[in-house]
Amino acid sequence: MEPLPRLQRARRPPSDRALLRAVGDGRLDQFRHLYHRHYRAAYAYAVSCMPAPLDAHGLVRQAFKEVADKALSQQALSTPYYGCLRQNLIDCIRRRAVAQFPKAANSLSPAFRDWVARGCLWPLAEDGQLALAFSQLSPLSRCLVWHSLVENDTLAVISTITGVEAGSLAQAQLHARQSLHRARANLYLLRSERPVCQHENILPVPRSEALAADWTAVAPRTFLCPECPVPPGLVDLDLHLEAQLPPALLGWWPGHAYLRAKESLPPQAVAPPLRTTPARHRRSRPITASLGPAVAPSRGHSPLTGRRRDAVMAAIPMLVVLLLIGVTTSVLVLSGSVQS
Repeated sequence: MEPLPRLQRARRPPSDRALLRAVGDGRLDQFRHLYHRHYRAAYAYAVSCMPAPLDAHGLVRQAFKEVADKALSQQALSTPYYGCLRQNLIDCIRRRAVAQFPKAANSLSPAFRDWVARGCLWPLAEDGQLALAFSQLSPLSRCLVWHSLVENDTLAVISTITGVEAGSLAQAQLHARQSLHRARANLYLLRSERPVCQHENILPVPRSEALAADWTAVAPRTFLCPECPVPPGLVDLDLHLEAQLPPALLGWWPGHAYLRAKESLPPQAVAPPLRTTPARHRRSRPITASLGPAVAPSRGHSPLTGRRRDAVMAAIPMLVVLLLIGVTTSVLVLSGSVQS
């Protein structure tokens, strides 16, 4: 009886954080995973600002290049939206599109051009507290809230982007939602000159099995401390997050048109924009997820021939010096024989 073939366990795709760290370590070939993973969403937002395909594609490439440059210069860990690369890309696209006004105002979409002409006003109903509460979350919590409530991504997509196992994703989403409610409530208490909540949430946490189908089905009131006053609008915060959070963070938001455009676009096959120079400081950090095979050396340029070439180039200056010494010695000898 022939032995059964050994089944290899499929490796999970690397998270955005793992890929950015790999790029920061000089593995530029790994940036293509980020590019293909987020291009459709970035382009869907870009066409809401500049509808011409070439103009929108140019905005997207510039945004990705900015992300790659930050990763290569070791700034990725300090960027405000490091936990949510999608939000970082969209924010960069909006800023670059605003810079096109007024010199290229005709290339902007009418709605976006009007928004810029009015001074890029944020929604009047937003007092800044929601955006501030969101910025106080951990990078992982920001990423979970954004992709769950704003992007409406599937659990598989969110698991790939964040690196959270599918079995733990529902509980992680619940924790992120709790953190946002608590941060928003604490800001309300501070503004109303009341002490910040120091109580522990003693209410039972719903089972993760019930959250797998719809993690927004849990009543938000269970996240609030029963000992503290409930801020206005916090009880039904989740009902409005999809509409309120993106404008509070970005200013300009095309709404459901962005989601429709994102789903209708085909996968991107264009090569990402990358710097040709390596990272200035490469670090040696193990990557927990599989990042794919390294780029093989091109034909005719093996590591052995490269070392030989470097040795030859290093020996050239010494050969020149020896040659000059020999020529000088010969001249002296000849001059001496002539004088004699």
